[in-house]
Amino acid sequence: MKLFTNGYPTDQYQGPHHAHALVSYARRLTAPAIQVFQSESALHKFIESTVSSSELPLFVGFQLEVSNLERFAHKFRSKAWFATVVGEYSEKAMADFSFNKIPALVVLRGQQYEEIQDVFYGPFQGNQSQQAH
Repeated sequence: MKLFTNGYPTDQYQGPHHAHALVSYARRLTAPAIQVFQSESALHKFIESTVSSSELPLFVGFQLEVSNLERFAHKFRSKAWFATVVGEYSEKAMADFSFNKIPALVVLRGQQYEEIQDVFYGPFQGNQSQQAH
């Protein structure tokens, strides 16, 4: 199977050839490269409704400038989900996602994204502020 995005061929699909896997892959390629949320509740809804059935890792930025993650997201959009929360989030979100300062990039994997795989702290390219929260 050969797929195209904006007229250009995508990476060759290497996944399973059953309906669920093919639909998940096509959904990933047609979604925006990065999802931008104003709140943690919108992020949770996105995880529950869109990516929870995916086997791909999820990269979530908190107070991370979208432009710092966007190039990476475009390049690896078929291999991972990308999201960022630019608005408000609670201390519970900090505990749920295991970060303690901002900006932070959290990598999630596992069934229903319950497993925090790693947390990276800024400053990230183009973002020189590193604040404690």
